[in-house]
Amino acid sequence: MKIIKYAQTKLKSKKWWFRLYFLFFICISLFALKQIAIEYFIIPTSSMEGSLLRGDKIICNKLPFGAKIPHKKQHIGSKKAGFDFDFASFLPNRLPKLREVKAGEIIIFYYPMDSALYIEDKTCYIKRCVGVAGDRIQIISQDVFRNGEWQPNPSDMQLSYIVKTSEKPEVMFHHTDVQTWREIETESKEVRRIKNRRKNKRKKGRNKKIEQAIKETPKVKTYLLYTTPKQANQLRQDLRIDEVRPKFFEQNDISDNSMTEQSKKLGWNRDYFGSYYIPKKGDTIAMHEGTLLLYEKIIKDYEYNKNVEIIDNQLFINKKLVENYIFKQNYYFVLGDNRHNSSDSRMWGLVPEDHLIGTPLVIYHSQTPADGIKDWARVRWERFFKWVD
Repeated sequence: MKIIKYAQTKLKSKKWWFRLYFLFFICISLFALKQIAIEYFIIPTSSMEGSLLRGDKIICNKLPFGAKIPHKKQHIGSKKAGFDFDFASFLPNRLPKLREVKAGEIIIFYYPMDSALYIEDKTCYIKRCVGVAGDRIQIISQDVFRNGEWQPNPSDMQLSYIVKTSEKPEVMFHHTDVQTWREIETESKEVRRIKNRRKNKRKKGRNKKIEQAIKETPKVKTYLLYTTPKQANQLRQDLRIDEVRPKFFEQNDISDNSMTEQSKKLGWNRDYFGSYYIPKKGDTIAMHEGTLLLYEKIIKDYEYNKNVEIIDNQLFINKKLVENYIFKQNYYFVLGDNRHNSSDSRMWGLVPEDHLIGTPLVIYHSQTPADGIKDWARVRWERFFKWVD
């Protein structure tokens, strides 16, 4: 009996150590998975509304485009682009990529215009990739053309509309998909001043009953809102709304203040853009006034060149004239699904390949932004565990 009892005690001890080792292995695996393979993000803005709402919490898969290895941060100006070795640790900066970026998919990346010293310290953005390296992109009247072919818009793509109504927006849009709106002024200060002067003159001849009736009459206000064309058509059927009309820029209209000076010189705006060729690794492009207008920033900021100068519309690198430039990495053109309320490639340019993070997998939690509503009432239960596409 003593021998059996000792054997049972020894067996229980082994089981206890095995469970401890197994638990330790699981913790290490989850930590490695978090560091290399997956990441968690919260959607902070409305630029992807329709597909992703402000307040959505998503899980990102970092493996498809080559996950960054977190042993050492990549300095923006000191590393070569692509899959290169860090000779200090003999480890690559990235894992090998599993596939290329596909046109039409949603991607997560580091914001190229961020001034952080290291790429990994830059702000993370999420947009839809509409053009990959080697494509030619053009936007005509809000429609995207890739290599001359019209591309279907996302099913929930949003545009901007002008809406006139005397109802409060909180009441008007409560049972709709409209998430973002703001009141706008449609008249200049001078016009309002003249109208107020005339109104004050007319008031002198009115009695109190007429004046009270005028005050009680609801005032029609104008709102700028972002919604889908389908939702806009439904709003037009609402008798409480006086007018619903789209707001967009005409061709060659350079009054769009969100665009860069280079885009304005070319007559581009958010609704009429390009055509624009997206460079891929190994492309050779002749450098002249027109191409420098498009690619000067890329060559200076993302190609890891030193001493880049533009003199008399000519490109000089290390004081040597470069007539034909060979690009060192791939680039991508991205747009927000909320087309008129998104800061994307139309405003700040292309996404370099070494700024890619991954693709969103699933929404694991979602709630409306804080606006005085209790926490439990803000949760969007219907969006839990919804796949992102």
